Amino acid sequence: MRHHPIRILSTALRLYSKHLRIDNRGRHPTLLSKLTKPLHDLVFRHLIKSALITQKQLFKSVSDQRIWTWGQNESITIAPPLCLETQITPELSKTIKIPTLKSKPFVCEIADVNLFGTNAIAVKPDGSLISEASAGMLSHSPLWRAVDFAMYFERHRFTPDIEIKSAFSLMVPWRENYFHWMLEALISLEGLEYYRKATGNQPKLIIPAPLMAWQRETLDLLGYDIADCIPWNYRIAKINTLVVSSHLTNDSGHRYEYFMRPSSCKWLRDKLLAPALKISNGRLFPKRIYLSRERANGRKILNEGELSAVLNRYGFSVIRPEEMTVSEQICSFHYAEAIIASGAALTNLLFANQPIVIETFSDPTINSLDSKPFQFYIQLNQVIEGKYAYLFGKNADHNRLPYYRDYSINPEDLAKLLDRML
Repeated sequence: MRHHPIRILSTALRLYSKHLRIDNRGRHPTLLSKLTKPLHDLVFRHLIKSALITQKQLFKSVSDQRIWTWGQNESITIAPPLCLETQITPELSKTIKIPTLKSKPFVCEIADVNLFGTNAIAVKPDGSLISEASAGMLSHSPLWRAVDFAMYFERHRFTPDIEIKSAFSLMVPWRENYFHWMLEALISLEGLEYYRKATGNQPKLIIPAPLMAWQRETLDLLGYDIADCIPWNYRIAKINTLVVSSHLTNDSGHRYEYFMRPSSCKWLRDKLLAPALKISNGRLFPKRIYLSRERANGRKILNEGELSAVLNRYGFSVIRPEEMTVSEQICSFHYAEAIIASGAALTNLLFANQPIVIETFSDPTINSLDSKPFQFYIQLNQVIEGKYAYLFGKNADHNRLPYYRDYSINPEDLAKLLDRML
């Protein structure tokens, strides 16, 4: 019996994604993962990339009557951050200018699009994939992509579960993560709101299902009625008109090479800060905060007890973002004069006012101007004009990749850095 090559490839992708579940949370790849890498390279670097419509291509391909631009080209210049003299690294001792995107921010209409899979990947009738509405699948982990793209190769076997006249999607990858939800999903709503004002049209908002409580709160703060949104519970949806807003991608279609447009960050800040402050109703928040990761799945600081004496000496209050509402997190950062933290909760720098920021890391190898974790928050710090420093710890878990390792911080190192910063 002859097997169709696409069916074979699809089955292989599904098995590949199932295997990858063992290696989440930063575990080192197993031998089987390494052996299946050629399959990954074939599918995602060649077959899929050739079908991708990048941001630049999308901008050029949409007619003038169906695209709207605003703003201007922007760039961010990162000055060398502060650190202990013993932790200076060559790549961090120079000024870096992150170049502008080649196009202004834009929002456009695309006719006759299917969204499919767990990530609502956008595909046109000819099989081309729209980067700005396909969750940046080329640059994220194969676990996110394999099952959806197995469906992509067999898409002609499926019929749509629902037809929607006009829609805008918030189905970004890692949407359960605070950073990705805020600075990939919600920030794209700037384009949607511009489109609504320009056209008077009201596309339906496609949202994750189920929504977590804090995601629901962010949409409430922005004034969106959840009852009027469409939860994504479908294999395939036919969208007559998909509204797409330019995101934080570069021209190659890789979302993980971030440029944070300062004007868009300020737009999101203004939209969320005002209602959060109203809810706080004059409540007092500490001026110096330390964000505990005691209950995190990874990148824990294992000796927080040892650090408590230093934190108390310098007047820091310990907060746990997972125990707070989004409004409380926003206000905590807004009123803070000094912040010690790591991880996605640093997204709340968006709402701060020129604070002193110390970001902690487990390993120097992940902390460079070419490192994605480092770029996230130092760019945000530049937007809010804060005073930024980094502090390396000592790895305690060598069974994980560097970015996920638990670690300890030398209390004396923290005190020295605080003496310099405060």
